Amino acid sequence: MRAIKVLFWFLLIILAAVFGANNDHYVKVDLFPFPFIFYAKAFLIPLAACIFGIILGGIYASTKAIYWKAKYKRLVKKNEQHQS
Repeated sequence: MRAIKVLFWFLLIILAAVFGANNDHYVKVDLFPFPFIFYAKAFLIPLAACIFGIILGGIYASTKAIYWKAKYKRLVKKNEQHQS
């Protein structure tokens, strides 16, 4: 199983390196509702999108964990009051 995981990551790194090497030209990034226009290398756009998605997913998972932890504490407290 470990060998398959290492092989997967190795192939993913090779694929990312080839993608980055072949897409080194600049593209215009226009954030439409906002008046921001800038130029970035083409391989940075999907990389930034992945990083942004990971950050948003982490924030979402953290808020859900906080919610369920607070709900659990409320239920435990309510259960303790009923047993007393």
